[in-house]
Amino acid sequence: SVTHDDNLFRLPGDANSQLVLGKPTKSDRVHLTYLGMKLDKSYSQQRFQVDVTANNHRYQTFNQLDFNALDYRALWMWHLTPRLSGNLSADSKQSQSNFADTRDFRARNSTVTAENRRFDADWWLHGSWHLTGGVAQYINRDSQSLRVDDSFSQRSTDAGVRYVAESGSSLALLGRRTHGSYDQRQINFASLVDNEYDQSDIELRMSWALSGKSLLDGRITHLQRSFPNISQRDYSGTAGRLDYTLTPTGKFQMKLSAVRKIVSDQLTTSSYYVDDSIAFAPVWQIS
Repeated sequence: SVTHDDNLFRLPGDANSQLVLGKPTKSDRVHLTYLGMKLDKSYSQQRFQVDVTANNHRYQTFNQLDFNALDYRALWMWHLTPRLSGNLSADSKQSQSNFADTRDFRARNSTVTAENRRFDADWWLHGSWHLTGGVAQYINRDSQSLRVDDSFSQRSTDAGVRYVAESGSSLALLGRRTHGSYDQRQINFASLVDNEYDQSDIELRMSWALSGKSLLDGRITHLQRSFPNISQRDYSGTAGRLDYTLTPTGKFQMKLSAVRKIVSDQLTTSSYYVDDSIAFAPVWQIS
């Protein structure tokens, strides 16, 4: 694939590119070449999925940004009995950090590696009722330390109850506890910098078929994050996502999405920001 970006580093419109970047232009053309392998195999009641992709990114003008990445995802959908099942998964994805955060435009940009590990189980209790639980680990590593959100890791546990209707629609309520820590961050009371945090979530999930042609899918989460040493950093709020999908014909589909995210933002003046978005995506399958 080939992508053209007319302002790669998101500079102001009146910025002098030769003075700031050492190049006569702010734009660049990015070439991405990738090679991947996918596996999807079932053995009795067990199902295994593996997806591995090697990526090669090459920049025509700012070639100091060239980098290679290896992404993978592995999933084991296990069944011990017809009533007890779950998932064991691991994935890793490498990307470049946001160019808007770049300070040294002539140096190599940092690479962010995000890794997930998760084990969860679902016990079909009785009728339409299920009990769920899981443990997870998330690791975010940045090749440079001077970023807005430094390298960190977090571990979480969750438990909940799920109702599954005969139509396949479902409702779930779960609670989650998370503890996170920053790898190379020291506590600094003057700058209001903490090196760990705890978070509690209560989440309601829904996937409901309104009719044979429409589906309502979403979640709403109330979160509360606390910092044990710098209480001024504490915050709480409600985030969520709601998707409405309508398929009036076999070849045409419309999807409307509304999303609110609460994102950690460890600046000296703020602990988080709220990101709201609305998207409309029609899809027409020509033949």
